[in-house]
Amino acid sequence: MIRASSFTRWGPFLFWVLFGVGDLGVSRRKAAGVVAVVFTVLAGAQQVLLVAGFGGWLPGWQPWPYLLVAAPAWLISRPLWGERIPRPWRRAVEALRRVPSWAYAVGVLALAAGVWAGLQDFEPYLGHEEAVYANKARSWADGTPDAGWGVYRPVGLPALGALALWLYGDGGAGGGAGGSVGGGVGALRAVGLVLVLGTLTVTYLVAAAWTSRRRAVVVVLVLLSGLGFLRRVPEYLNDIGATGLVLVVVFLLVRAQVVAGAMPGPTRLASSTVPVAREIGAAAQGRPCLVVTGYEPEFGWYSGCDAVTYAQYREMRLRVPEGTLVSLVVFERGRLQPDAAGLERLARLARVDSGRDSDVRTIGTDGPVGTAMVVTMR
Repeated sequence: MIRASSFTRWGPFLFWVLFGVGDLGVSRRKAAGVVAVVFTVLAGAQQVLLVAGFGGWLPGWQPWPYLLVAAPAWLISRPLWGERIPRPWRRAVEALRRVPSWAYAVGVLALAAGVWAGLQDFEPYLGHEEAVYANKARSWADGTPDAGWGVYRPVGLPALGALALWLYGDGGAGGGAGGSVGGGVGALRAVGLVLVLGTLTVTYLVAAAWTSRRRAVVVVLVLLSGLGFLRRVPEYLNDIGATGLVLVVVFLLVRAQVVAGAMPGPTRLASSTVPVAREIGAAAQGRPCLVVTGYEPEFGWYSGCDAVTYAQYREMRLRVPEGTLVSLVVFERGRLQPDAAGLERLARLARVDSGRDSDVRTIGTDGPVGTAMVVTMR
């Protein structure tokens, strides 16, 4: 196997072979093809070693990410091998493409259920962490002690477990006795299966939204084939379920970023704040100045003035140094700012405090928060 020192020694050469600048000639494509084959074989070999119990040959019993090198190498060498695919293979590929993508997705979920069932015999007893959540679930089901439970632990998994035990009709007492997966243990492990299938389904839906439905099937299959994922499949733990929930959150955040007006990016917001801040700074002409706004960091930087929020200004308005040019800024669709009546009251108090007149001007912007109204104490 290639060790870390070998990986470091050959890394620059492999990078040049795969991603070297210039035209990718036939020789470089052939070299990429060799790299693709070698690293694919190594990726498969180390999986065989782990399954066969020889994982100690790998550093830290962890597989190297050879496929991260093999995947781009296959793509680079595709013009060479893509035209040499035998006709029977091409027909088989065409036949596979006629199968609807949802059928493949259902097949992967069925495979996951089969893997879960097959691994139960290798994990007949609840492990340490499993037992903590199982005790809490059983305590809610029949009032027994929740040994090992801590308030820092998430309650979602034991809540589902308690529901499973209630549906099973046995509080879980004696479940799994004699080493068999049955009784309460079987009901709790079924919760784990539901979480596995739910996470795989979420992964498919998110990957389909970002790529295509057929590629999403490949993504789910790759996830299912990972040893780290497989290690948790038969267990009553929240690792896999939490992963699915995190993926949902990431998807929603990305979706919110790409929807127009849902979450303006910082560069778009700058189209509103920067021109107003610069105009206020220029109007100060070197005098001490203070800007009151919901966007105090941007205004402080681009105007050169001190900047505070409206809440801060209400507390400090009687302590503003004499001679300071105070500007109150509100936008059409701004944040953390008073309405028209509140702004008028605050401006009136500022005039009384400073003994100076004020002027009002509007500054148009093309940013997402619209036109600014600026009330300045002269």
